[in-house]
Amino acid sequence: MRIKLYATLRLQVGQPEIEVRAGPGDTVRDAIRQLLEQYPVLTPHVLSEQGELVDHVQVMLNGRNIRLLDGLDTMIQGGQKLDVFPPIAGG
Repeated sequence: MRIKLYATLRLQVGQPEIEVRAGPGDTVRDAIRQLLEQYPVLTPHVLSEQGELVDHVQVMLNGRNIRLLDGLDTMIQGGQKLDVFPPIAGG
């Protein structure tokens, strides 16, 4: 599964996309866990100490906000991708 990172998250890992082994039958939580195992520097920016998404991060599964689905427990189907957005402010 491809995970696309944006803004400051992308800068912290030095690349726009990460490949993880999550696939059909896995959850978004499994994919995020694999991402954070590869890049632990992202952990406090993505998950709380309780293992839940921090409030200001948005995770999209094929363009759908996982908070409107089953959150981190959303099941992954074949050929899907995740987009992870940190908070973005502008002026």
